Amino acid sequence: MSPAGNHGTNDMSRNVVLVTLDSVREDFFREYARRLRERGDIAFTQCRAASGWSVPSHASMLTGRLPHQHGIHVYNRDFSALSREDTFLGDLPDHRALGASANVYASEAFGFDTPFDAYQSVSPDRRFPDGMDVERWGQECDEDGLARYAAFVRAALNHGHPLASLSNGILVEIAHRVADAPFPTPFDDGARLVAKESRRLVSDESEPFVLFTNFMDAHGPFHDVWGYDDDIYDVPRSWDSGDYSTHTLNTEGVTDENRHHVENTRDLYGAAVDYLDRQVCDLADWLHANTQRETTIVVTADHGENLGYSADEELLAHKGVLTEGLLHVPLLVLNAPEVDAGLNESQYVSHLALGEFLVGLANGKVPDPTTERIPAERIGSNMADDASAEDRAEWDRMIRVVYDGEGKNQWDSEAE
Repeated sequence: MSPAGNHGTNDMSRNVVLVTLDSVREDFFREYARRLRERGDIAFTQCRAASGWSVPSHASMLTGRLPHQHGIHVYNRDFSALSREDTFLGDLPDHRALGASANVYASEAFGFDTPFDAYQSVSPDRRFPDGMDVERWGQECDEDGLARYAAFVRAALNHGHPLASLSNGILVEIAHRVADAPFPTPFDDGARLVAKESRRLVSDESEPFVLFTNFMDAHGPFHDVWGYDDDIYDVPRSWDSGDYSTHTLNTEGVTDENRHHVENTRDLYGAAVDYLDRQVCDLADWLHANTQRETTIVVTADHGENLGYSADEELLAHKGVLTEGLLHVPLLVLNAPEVDAGLNESQYVSHLALGEFLVGLANGKVPDPTTERIPAERIGSNMADDASAEDRAEWDRMIRVVYDGEGKNQWDSEAE
């Protein structure tokens, strides 16, 4: 990336934290993230992601390039070829680059940690990060029944961190056994773990730093979680969106038979955003109290989520065409440097400008990331491995959109 001003450590240098709320769309963020919005100094109301799902969107956030330019998308999900100099982190050579993520695609498994100085991945299957990844182990184990349990114990005891590995296995087993219970699951989808690892990384590293985080709690499947505000939703305690085929709904559209599934999904999605609002506010309080330099926090989402509305073309999840539910995401700045009175927060901002914006904040300035014309694109579709040839022909295609003034122009390879 090209230089963006003076990058040397100076009295103006700030710590910068990028909070990525995975799959959070702007309209639900406005409604359910009121605590963060009340703390925000800058709120860009027309931010758009560069793509519609995690892999290409994260690569675009790092590089400032579209998927066809950086080459990381459905057909190549490997980030390991990206050097620090390929990302905005290369413009902050004196900042320690830290990361904590609950998104498997934004993890060491896909080389996402390559540009960072220190990185920690967590997941509901690895709540003690030093221990075994239970999900990955399970995919590689061929045993069944009691033999499977015995094999896990042997593997855990032979691991470098046996106690953490055994604890991970026990917690996964508990989560499975209470999944259909008539009470909320006691475990969230990683928010507390990401916050915990973020605090640890910051405590262990020098300043200034730039910290990337990814919170997955608003990503499906959705279920009742202990800690959600149950005044927000009225969903059966044992209900889980994973019990219903999203692909079936996306094929058939919203019907009388599946409407309850769509409504339950929306309710729990809103509760998840509210939960993330509280968790991120707690992390922000800790960062402001425990860092020596000024720490600016930028909150956004890698993409949004389709929730079955007519504007979503009655689709669910982040599949299909580039709807506003997928592309329109929050962009909020907490503890910003002095803001230019001429900054137009209602003008378009693309994630392609996010890296340069973060570099400016790290150097004590607020660059103007707004523009009148922005693109986004999708290459292929993140479909299940067992999808039929017919489904692939319909969904696995190239789409590009351009926002220009009040218009949104779209090119779709299927229409050619």
